[in-house]
Amino acid sequence: MSEPDIEEKLREKVEESAHSPSSTPWMYRWPSIAHYYGDTVRQLQLSAAAIMLLGAPYYSDDLGTEIVFILSGVLALVLVSALTNPWKQTIISIDAVISGVGLVIFETWALMGFSGDTFIKFSLRQFLALLFLFAFYFSTKTLRAMILHQIGKMDARDEFFEARETEDIEDRKHMEFTEETREWIHEHNEEEKQLGRS
Repeated sequence: MSEPDIEEKLREKVEESAHSPSSTPWMYRWPSIAHYYGDTVRQLQLSAAAIMLLGAPYYSDDLGTEIVFILSGVLALVLVSALTNPWKQTIISIDAVISGVGLVIFETWALMGFSGDTFIKFSLRQFLALLFLFAFYFSTKTLRAMILHQIGKMDARDEFFEARETEDIEDRKHMEFTEETREWIHEHNEEEKQLGRS
């Protein structure tokens, strides 16, 4: 199935979910799409943004200096969360990068201040690092599925074994061809020897 066909099927699923009876607005009701974890990434990133914003007075060392970086991080998280979708590989890549950067920043900050900071500061920074860790995992998992063109495709039970059998058949054909080539070369050499003797 080609990539445009997959996109068309995904769009049809979204449209179907828009017409299903529910009190939730259609734009927030994504159908379950195989190998797509963007919704989980969005929830984790929005949770991290809210905790960064609300917890800033409690985990910050110098709020006056750090507030610009905190607000920039919150805006970046909200922006990529809003843009995350099953069609754009670029956005899910940005999700992975932002989550990875957030993980490194907050985990480093938590561990560097472990001995001198209060328990609340350490806990908030560590909790944010964990949110970014899971967001990084799910965004990378989605990115892998996009690269392998698996988004929206259901897993086939024997898919791995069928692929392995195909490889085995190709290996056998290659070995047979190599053996036939050796035999032909041997026969050709024998013929040349016979011609050389006569």
